[in-house]
Amino acid sequence: RAPFVPDARAMPAAATDIKDMPGAYVFIIDMPGVESEEIKIDVEEGNMLVISGERKREEEEEKYLAIQRRMGKMMRKFKLLENANTD
Repeated sequence: RAPFVPDARAMPAAATDIKDMPGAYVFIIDMPGVESEEIKIDVEEGNMLVISGERKREEEEEKYLAIQRRMGKMMRKFKLLENANTD
């Protein structure tokens, strides 16, 4: 087996919708294969929203003919307004 190399394009290519709701922004991000409890959401440097997770390959004994789904650690960052309430 060839060693697994994380694909750096996996997360930046993840589709994200941002809704402007009264009093809040709502981020909707496609992270198929990542359980919701495994998604980490942080705020860094006061106003940088960081969403991260890791998609892992299931250990199976079958032999694959092709592997096209991206696996590995993923992260997206969004700069929030300076006065954003990050609570």
